[in-house]
Amino acid sequence: MGKFQFGTDGIRGEYGTFPITYDAVYKLVYALVEWLKRHQDKNIVLMVARDTRHSSEILLQAIVSAAGCHNVKVISLGVTSTPSLSWLMRQQITPATVGLMITASHNPWQDNGIKIFSHLGCKFSVQQERELEAFINQCEVSTPLQKANNYGEDAGSLLSDYQHYLQKRYSDYLTVKPPAWHVIVDTANGALYQLAYQVLSPLGYKITAMANQPNGKNINHCCGATHPEIVAQEVIAQKADIGVCFDGDGDRILLCDSQGRVIDGDGILYLLAPIFGSVDSGVVGTQMTNGFVEKTLRQLNIPFTRTPVGDKYIAEALEKNQWLLGGESSGHILLPKYNPCGDALLVFLFVLAILHNKKSTLDEAFAEFFPHPQKLVNLQVEDKSIVQNPKIQQEISILQEQYPEAIILVRPSGTENLVRVMVESADEAINDELSKKLVSLFR
Repeated sequence: MGKFQFGTDGIRGEYGTFPITYDAVYKLVYALVEWLKRHQDKNIVLMVARDTRHSSEILLQAIVSAAGCHNVKVISLGVTSTPSLSWLMRQQITPATVGLMITASHNPWQDNGIKIFSHLGCKFSVQQERELEAFINQCEVSTPLQKANNYGEDAGSLLSDYQHYLQKRYSDYLTVKPPAWHVIVDTANGALYQLAYQVLSPLGYKITAMANQPNGKNINHCCGATHPEIVAQEVIAQKADIGVCFDGDGDRILLCDSQGRVIDGDGILYLLAPIFGSVDSGVVGTQMTNGFVEKTLRQLNIPFTRTPVGDKYIAEALEKNQWLLGGESSGHILLPKYNPCGDALLVFLFVLAILHNKKSTLDEAFAEFFPHPQKLVNLQVEDKSIVQNPKIQQEISILQEQYPEAIILVRPSGTENLVRVMVESADEAINDELSKKLVSLFR
């Protein structure tokens, strides 16, 4: 068996290959429980949720089997979103020690993964991951592998508590009677395929659901937050007021206005910052956050700082500064006062309430939003660590000197075997020219 290594969001890979196999996940959880025993003496309980991938039930069985070897209880939430697990962990309505989310988020159905949450609902810190990683890799799994014949203890009404919490946040913030908007909702055939409708349908909107019939192999396929153009087309075709698309595990959100304009995570930060930001409480973005957002926040006297790409780095910066809002272009938006994890459905409810309170449409709210042009390229490579090659780094530095007006970001994906290239400047021609030169470094 290979060595475990945590990426930017837990462990992830193609199902059937290490570390996403039954045996590997069994070892991961067996060692995790051993590690927890050494760090605390209270009774250990695991709370587990999963998305709609065909392999998620199999990995759940591995978790239950490994926990059973330690006589550790597993509470299963069934198919639900990552943020619902995070919120329930924080609330401790049913006390749990660690939360495990079986998902590969926005990746295709062939992939899967495990995200790990503390009893406070937060993702493990980098230091905790490194400690756990080292422990797992030296841990001997002495108990013979045995397959569980169940999927853990049913969570009962816990998800209803979360649903009511979301609806209450919306109603508490809303100060006017909302218009009966037509809303197109794309749940990516993923974890929110039922919950999103259950939360939104009682609020008085006309809801048209898309990509809400998962079959185990269609999660994120030509739908959801990785394909916002699909919901944009549907909004135009149905003359809807607004569209929203989530990713496979419900922690990313993108929006679409009535004209089909897609609003990414940067745009959502732009909308939320005047509400949740202030002179004393800034906003956290990433290296990829559009420069227009930073410029706008500076004009509003709202502090702004950047982190590496990855919502756990945003969460750490928010905790350090005690700020209330952070996010990244891909649609991870964090509001730690309400949920320690990025919660796409919660963010959408706040967006709706903010627009209604301002008596504004999404189109009107973004009438003066003019992000700088960016060119994004995802390169399939055999080994994404090639980015660290000194020769390539030198060539990137030379290109940055040649194009001082541009922002260049070249980084390995934290979740896929890709190199991501981003160029931002006021001139699209420069973006195209420079991105081609950067891509050629990897050919």
